[in-house]
Amino acid sequence: MTIPSLAYQNAHTMQATISYISHTFPSIHTYVLQYTLHDCLTNPKTSVYVRILSLQLLYALLCSEEEGRQMRVGGGGGGGGPPTLPYPPLEGGEFDILTQTLFECIESEGKMLYGHEVPTHIHTHTHTHTQGKDAPSPSEFAYTAAAVCLVGLMKLKRFADTIEPTQWQDMAWVCISPVTYTRREVVYALKEVTTYHNIHPRFLCYLCLYANDEDSELQELACNALTLAIKQLRKTHDDLGVKLLRVDTESEREKLHAMASLTMPEIIVPYLLYLLSYHPHFPTSIHVTTTSDKEGMKDMVRCIHMLFTSLQASLKKESSNLPFLFKQLNILASRCHDKYDANNIGIAFVTRLTVKLLQEQIKTSDNVQTYPGEIVLPMDIYAYTPQGDMQATLMKSAGGARG
Repeated sequence: MTIPSLAYQNAHTMQATISYISHTFPSIHTYVLQYTLHDCLTNPKTSVYVRILSLQLLYALLCSEEEGRQMRVGGGGGGGGPPTLPYPPLEGGEFDILTQTLFECIESEGKMLYGHEVPTHIHTHTHTHTQGKDAPSPSEFAYTAAAVCLVGLMKLKRFADTIEPTQWQDMAWVCISPVTYTRREVVYALKEVTTYHNIHPRFLCYLCLYANDEDSELQELACNALTLAIKQLRKTHDDLGVKLLRVDTESEREKLHAMASLTMPEIIVPYLLYLLSYHPHFPTSIHVTTTSDKEGMKDMVRCIHMLFTSLQASLKKESSNLPFLFKQLNILASRCHDKYDANNIGIAFVTRLTVKLLQEQIKTSDNVQTYPGEIVLPMDIYAYTPQGDMQATLMKSAGGARG
């Protein structure tokens, strides 16, 4: 039996097929990629179910290989874990090709479903396609399968390190797909990966988007998964803080300090604000006058509130993260802008909204004390604003709107 024909086996034999290939052909990846991926996945005449079976087969093989490599170099936990030793790419670049193929699948199948680019047309309150049907269409099935495979890759540090900001956004809009089947499958995949792996904080933002889902079951599932993931991240941060007190060498202290900064759960906030600034249906101007903008404002507040609630639940009794968050948001508002689009005034808008929400949580004078520590921001998506440009940026954001 040839390797391509293995992809045509029934889905119930998937695990047996994967196990057989993994043990019999430990270096089979390039061969599988060449035949299964190119011939089955990209051939429009091939049955979509065969294409997805091929996709899942490749995903399982390559993800398993990369996860094993990650463990061997000491990475352990996954995409959001402590930095690991440098590692070489897989031979032939199969992992990178698989990742790119998954995003291309989302784009192509999304165009078939919606008619044009996905991020510019998704409506959280317009539900079509699978509504009222028992089974998804072939395009919905392919679109969802690619998205679920990408969620599975989040546990890998390599994926977290190499994903582009635009790809990170594209994955987010899958979570607000008008197709209930897609949203359901993706949130269950997110729950799975966040429960058993310490993924990068940027991916936890996706769960916040379910705050506005019309399905209360999906809302609750996402909220619970987010709360658990943040509690796990908080524990990792606290454990690193204890280790930091016990180290003697300066180099080890600097290493642990860097790890602790990256695992502080509040680092999710600037990621979420950045994502919301690009949300296709959220307002980004202070002039919120239309009904749709007012509804969008309420939806935005719910997303932010879900994150704050989960962050609060991870704190020890009587602890407060408000001083940290106020300082973090002040730096974002006064010193930072979008690294890839300096004219993205949506960030200033959503940051001001978030500050207002925080101010409503002030209960004691301790809540407004200045946070004495260092604030680490995700400079993969933000850049510091030159002092001379700062006032102009703030004035522009006060009255403008995203084009």
